[in-house]
Amino acid sequence: LHHSKTQAVQAQHFQVSHLDAEAAPAHLSLSNKHLQTWSSPETGLLQKVRLQSGLVRQLQVQFLWYGTRASQEKSGAYLFLPSQEGAQLYSSPEPPLVRVSRGPVFSDITTRFQHVTHRVRLYHLDGPAGRSLEISNLVDIRSEVNNELAMRLLTDVANGNRFYTDLNGFQLPLQANVYPMTSAALLQDSASRLTLLSAQSQGVASLKPGELEVMLDRRLQQDDNRGLGQGVTDNKLTASLYRLLVEDRRGGAQVRRRTAA
Repeated sequence: LHHSKTQAVQAQHFQVSHLDAEAAPAHLSLSNKHLQTWSSPETGLLQKVRLQSGLVRQLQVQFLWYGTRASQEKSGAYLFLPSQEGAQLYSSPEPPLVRVSRGPVFSDITTRFQHVTHRVRLYHLDGPAGRSLEISNLVDIRSEVNNELAMRLLTDVANGNRFYTDLNGFQLPLQANVYPMTSAALLQDSASRLTLLSAQSQGVASLKPGELEVMLDRRLQQDDNRGLGQGVTDNKLTASLYRLLVEDRRGGAQVRRRTAA
């Protein structure tokens, strides 16, 4: 799918087709025998997941900007002091390029925004590789001033005010609710569990029920007077890799009755 100027593509060993936005389907879908996903044709971002058991979960991927305070202390290498507006939904000045690839080993949807290239990949395999989604981001915020980029998973998991990672705590200022995620974070309720497995250590938060936020990169111009003596301005292209696993917790008998119905 091209939402910007169409580029010529030559291919000898695989088929390439362009689909105009007016002719785009209601959803872009990936599936194997274990799960199915639906994504937005405009952005390519994930919207919904269905398991083999029949369980359907709303699962939206969003990107967010965090700015910093206009006065007083500001965010720096050690301090996270966002502006009063809080997180703002990411918007790109140009429509994204959305590419759907399908093959016998895996299929994926790649979206290229100005500051991030995002990919969701589904493997046509048995075992954990075929039962989870691979998510990758390539982030470049070197042109930004005092901005931090985060990825949010917005779900209908009724986890209340509880999520799990290396540390946990609530009812504190925003910056006090961002915790280390060494390798995993999860949300769960009586019906399902959503686990984000991470290949790298990052900050993670769950500020509202059903939400999970992961900090991707930070670019901050000022020192925060905590000893470093400079801002965070040595940014590079930053890659992040995850496995997203959705599990049915309703019990085998209930799942069998639902499947039979």
